[in-house]
Amino acid sequence: MEDEGELVINGNPAIPLFGSAGSVANDAKSTNILISTPASYWQDANNTLLFRHTRTGGYVIYDVAVQFESSTEHVVTGSVNLSWIAPVAREDETALPLAQIKGFRIYYGVSPDEYPIQININGGNIDEKTLNDMASGTYYFVLTTIDMDGRESGFSEMVTKSI
Repeated sequence: MEDEGELVINGNPAIPLFGSAGSVANDAKSTNILISTPASYWQDANNTLLFRHTRTGGYVIYDVAVQFESSTEHVVTGSVNLSWIAPVAREDETALPLAQIKGFRIYYGVSPDEYPIQININGGNIDEKTLNDMASGTYYFVLTTIDMDGRESGFSEMVTKSI
């Protein structure tokens, strides 16, 4: 299913949203979306949530109700350090000079088949990223390369990290 939109929490990287919002099958013109976010996205006081629809078919969001569920359990968090080597060739084997790399995109999630969270890395010379305040669990990561024309490569090999 294609992304229906994205959620931005307190200016953090956008989280793609999936669902049937705005589709013919959604007669009530509403949807419930359950997402998991890194703990670092949230502040102790007020939080700003921005919903952006990317495939609205003309529908407009008139009212947004947000319900939070929290746990009284102590949540263990940790960090994940990711590093990579910039590719020297495109998928078709033509040369890809470092000057032609605009950046990278990290995709990750808790399933080896779905990567709902993405982080954009601006700059072809950047080769590492640390993700802090990650809840305990196993995460699956892939990386893509973005060239100066905005073209995105296919996924890298998947890497698994546990916290």
